[in-house]
Amino acid sequence: MGIDKNVVMIIASGLVVVIGVGVLLSSTGWGQSAANAYLRNQAGGSMGTATFLTLMRGSIASYRQVILAGGMVGLLMGARNMS
Repeated sequence: MGIDKNVVMIIASGLVVVIGVGVLLSSTGWGQSAANAYLRNQAGGSMGTATFLTLMRGSIASYRQVILAGGMVGLLMGARNMS
């Protein structure tokens, strides 16, 4: 008796959703940490506020784009398995 493909897809989808929510909730902290690390290591500890905020927003957006890319891959894999 084999495992049903639909059950595997439901479990995999649920796991991806949980990981996606975790990344989404953590993206702000990770983006702020990345901007702070850049400020310390590359900018010598000094940077204008507007520049820092732009850098931080870009870092946060990059983590959120990972979620978007993962969702697209999941949709494509799901569509491929349905046909």
